[in-house]
Amino acid sequence: HGEYEEQLQRIRAEVKQSMASLQAKNDKLVQQLADKEEQYRFACAQRDKSEQEMQVQRKEVEIKITQMKAVLGAKDDMEAHKNLLRADLERKTGEVEELKAMREQLATEKQERR
Repeated sequence: HGEYEEQLQRIRAEVKQSMASLQAKNDKLVQQLADKEEQYRFACAQRDKSEQEMQVQRKEVEIKITQMKAVLGAKDDMEAHKNLLRADLERKTGEVEELKAMREQLATEKQERR
């Protein structure tokens, strides 16, 4: 009877030790999982931050491109305006030359009549 009681005590102690060991392993796994979750949350936050920074940089580049297009457009407009003025000047110069020629013709005719 005492031997049976002793065996039962030993089994209870082994079960208790096994349970403590399992509990320790479980605690360790739970902690590892919590650490992994924290790492994952941190990585996600970093990714979100990187995506936001990239969006900001993309917007900045789009703005710079728009500004450059505006500058180039203004330059093209100025060039076109300059070309119109040049053509107008050439036309007026041609008209002035015609007027001078007409004036000389009239002066010559006047001279010839005298």
